[in-house]
Amino acid sequence: MQDVAALLAEIVEPSAVDPSPDAEVYGVHPHNEEQIAEICRLASQHRWRVVPRGRPLERKAQDPTIAIYTDRMVGMSEYSPGDMIVSVRSGTLFESLQNALRTHQQMLALDAVCDARATVGGLVSCAAYGPSRVGYGTLRDLVTGLRVVRADGSVIQVGSKVVKNVAGYDLPKLFIGSHGSLGVITECTFKLHPLPRHRALFAVTGPAAEVGSVYQIIMRNALTVSMLEMVSATQAPNTISSHAPNAWTLLVGSDEPATAAQALQKQIREITKSANVSLEILENDDVTKYWEHYRAALISAETTVRVQMAPTQMVEFADALQHTLLTQEIEASWSFTLSDGVGKIYGYGDTEDHAKTLVRTVVTHCQSSGVSFVIERMPADVMWTEPMMESRRLHAGEWRLMQQIKATYDPYGILNPGVFARGM
Repeated sequence: MQDVAALLAEIVEPSAVDPSPDAEVYGVHPHNEEQIAEICRLASQHRWRVVPRGRPLERKAQDPTIAIYTDRMVGMSEYSPGDMIVSVRSGTLFESLQNALRTHQQMLALDAVCDARATVGGLVSCAAYGPSRVGYGTLRDLVTGLRVVRADGSVIQVGSKVVKNVAGYDLPKLFIGSHGSLGVITECTFKLHPLPRHRALFAVTGPAAEVGSVYQIIMRNALTVSMLEMVSATQAPNTISSHAPNAWTLLVGSDEPATAAQALQKQIREITKSANVSLEILENDDVTKYWEHYRAALISAETTVRVQMAPTQMVEFADALQHTLLTQEIEASWSFTLSDGVGKIYGYGDTEDHAKTLVRTVVTHCQSSGVSFVIERMPADVMWTEPMMESRRLHAGEWRLMQQIKATYDPYGILNPGVFARGM
């Protein structure tokens, strides 16, 4: 067998190659897009697997696998504060990007649950999102352009570096959420937003039926909000977390000026005054501290299952699932964006039995309710013991189309094989 590490060292310096013969995983740290293209051409020639990563690989591979770490491809390649557009290399830490933008009173409006080591390329590949998707949209709305290295080493630019683009197919959306199965993202261009000058968070807590009714009234009145997130009692702000375990908390966010937030506060007080709920109001620094607590608690989860359904189905689904989890004494919390019909269930037990029980319970509940799901995270020892995903929206025709797209961009199936839909 050829010396994989030696071949990689011809492209990058030997110190940028991390051989791991026992697991047949070879880590390589390219400095630029050209080196990634050379690595992909080499891998395509030898039919080696290629796994794009922002940080060290956490799973073993059966065949020779090239783990392309983007940790040396960092920093902004172009930034126009006046146009509110930034192009950034894919290995840049999300936290570092936000800190740099903050000096210009701007932000990438993404509040995904991720740790400090998350890279922008990884977030785009996973289509990460958070509660602010209600007000700002998802990465499908925030990404205007990408540079991608295909499996054969060719480099393509999709989208553009302007906010308004009418150049035909919106190809960046093809790569957002593809988990590196269509190409290695090397650069991302984002649309930015100004930092809000005032932030308010209204936490409505009470029984499921009461909180659900408040949510329905807010939707009917079309109030201007930046988020509408329903969370379990364990994720409620500290000041109201003493409620019963089966309580719900609706988090209504406002990033509007103080006068608009005051008007929204008046409307929410009017809506909740006759309901059996409590109302807690947080502003500015207290809002920031709460969301830091929220993300820190959820990132520690050992198991994460994402669900998707019709928005009208979410309240009933969440209520029934919560009842089942409490009855079976399964330690978990959840966070649902009701207006968009998406949510995540987080499990905290670190034992194999707990993970299996949680996943089996959620999967069974989804299947009986006709709900789509994706297991985003679970302990490696129990991976694949349950179906990893199931989508009620994708039928035979859609699956064939996805397979054709995969075959076009990656004819030999070397890019992150087995991690996307139905093992693609």
